Amino acid sequence: MRNSTHIARIMKACGISIEQLLSFAHTSKYLTNRQRTRILNRVGGAV
Repeated sequence: MRNSTHIARIMKACGISIEQLLSFAHTSKYLTNRQRTRILNRVGGAV
């Protein structure tokens, strides 16, 4: 996952909305805080 356009392309291909990605980032037990912050920053969500 190099940049946000790459993520957006994957999300579009998989039919995942930004809201779903944000909720996953907030609720996933498998992400570390650093990974969670990185995902949220990439999609422009506030932590």
